[in-house]
Amino acid sequence: MLTGCFPTDPHIARMEMDFDHRVGARSFLLKHIPRNTVGAEFGVYTGLFSSLLAAEPKFTQVSFVDPWWQKFGSHYPQDWGGYTDFGRVATKKAYLLACERIAKPGLAGRSVEVTDSQLWLNWMPDDSLDWVYVDCGFSYHDKIAEFKLLDRKLRKSGLILGDDWWVDEIFTAVNDFIKTHAFDLVFAQTSPPGQWLLRRSYPQRHSEGAAEPWQNELRADLGLSLPWSATAHKRSLIGAP
Repeated sequence: MLTGCFPTDPHIARMEMDFDHRVGARSFLLKHIPRNTVGAEFGVYTGLFSSLLAAEPKFTQVSFVDPWWQKFGSHYPQDWGGYTDFGRVATKKAYLLACERIAKPGLAGRSVEVTDSQLWLNWMPDDSLDWVYVDCGFSYHDKIAEFKLLDRKLRKSGLILGDDWWVDEIFTAVNDFIKTHAFDLVFAQTSPPGQWLLRRSYPQRHSEGAAEPWQNELRADLGLSLPWSATAHKRSLIGAP
């Protein structure tokens, strides 16, 4: 599925047509993010999913964070296969297309940041974000470092949403993080589109006599993934539209 501006660069066009980016399948995440919130996307690439976030009027501010050429040089790695048209996708062309797609809806409060996610988080004040969508890199240690920073930067009702649950490094980092930090795994999809969502824990939801049985079991068994289901859908965000 293609969204926003159609690429004129032949390598980007081929990559987007031939590679499944699961944009439409991921769009359900937007309804789980409350209105009037400030968020960020880590990992923009050519801005396909970014175009959906940028066009959502209920978001007050969204930052789109990606290092592009700072990390990868003039072109993305060849060994990423079809995802980079075997190294033919230029980082600055990906950036320019992403900027065009993010700007197209014409909404205020949208910014593009050319930097590493951890550097960007270090610049941000504590308790300044409501949510972040994580879609950058497969390094376990980078994910843990990123999550620990998010624990400081997210507000008390903060959300961490992400992609690629089936990647071992992502799966392991999420589960190791929630062992030691007050976040609940609301849902995770073991099959496409492989999305997951963490919510900062609310102690009152674990109290005796909760109105619904599921309110006492928000934290998933560590190491156990939860498929997207009616039960997971019921575990929606308190206060979400």
